[in-house]
Amino acid sequence: MRLFTAICFDEETKKALFAAKNAAESMAEGNFTLLENLHLTLVYIGESERLEDIKSALDEIEFPSFDYEIEGTGTFEKGIFWAGTKESENLRKLRETIF
Repeated sequence: MRLFTAICFDEETKKALFAAKNAAESMAEGNFTLLENLHLTLVYIGESERLEDIKSALDEIEFPSFDYEIEGTGTFEKGIFWAGTKESENLRKLRETIF
């Protein structure tokens, strides 16, 4: 099973990203995700069958809520589009805590 950790967007953010996705889709070919699948990937874990162990470890993490800003777009191989975030000390610390 391919695993990763992510922040789930609120509905307002999903709608804004989906609108940007629709605009990009009309200008380029690529792989675009469904509205309900939009998320901010923090750490890609990769192939693992240790889902329950990983979930238990993640449940132990306590981290205060914080704001972040979405900024920038690009593509990965095979035309997969992404939107990035502004540099964020909180996102960096959260990622380091998980990783």
